Amino acid sequence: MAGFENDGIKVLERAGSDNRQQALWKCQCKKCGKIFISRGSHIRTGVVNSCGCIHSKNEQNITKMLI
Repeated sequence: MAGFENDGIKVLERAGSDNRQQALWKCQCKKCGKIFISRGSHIRTGVVNSCGCIHSKNEQNITKMLI
């Protein structure tokens, strides 16, 4: 998963496992540059699209229109 990118995030490297033994990944938000950790399952399913600085799909669409 390292190297994976979408419109909002870039996966940098593996960051271990959580208490359920699910993979954690170090990511960089493409919107604000913040580094954060996320579960791989959340990245794959699209639950995580930013570090949290953008909260909804509509907010993402508005941001794209303004850029």
